[in-house]
Amino acid sequence: MNQPKSISRRRWLKRVLITTTMALWPLTWQSMAVADTRKKATKASVHYQDRPNNGKMCGMCRYFIPPGGVAGHGMMGGMMGGMMGRMGPGMMKGGTCELVQGRISPMGYCDLYAPA
Repeated sequence: MNQPKSISRRRWLKRVLITTTMALWPLTWQSMAVADTRKKATKASVHYQDRPNNGKMCGMCRYFIPPGGVAGHGMMGGMMGGMMGRMGPGMMKGGTCELVQGRISPMGYCDLYAPA
């Protein structure tokens, strides 16, 4: 009679890891798809305005994304010291926001303002 062939612990762990990864892979893609479908707020719903409010402005907000930039690194970056290093053409062009739809002025303001 043939006896079952034993497999090494390393091979068994490798098979378990591969099987588990394959089983969980669709769930990973599904959660990524849900994150991509989040809707941004409308300008009207957050009372967006194209002017600052008591010195608070989108360019200093953690959610502001300057043209070609990254959120949290707005035109004011590290307040005035950081701004002086970034002065140049296009600095005042509109950017976008992680939370609000459409073009956002760095001089604008809305209810979701959070200091960077």
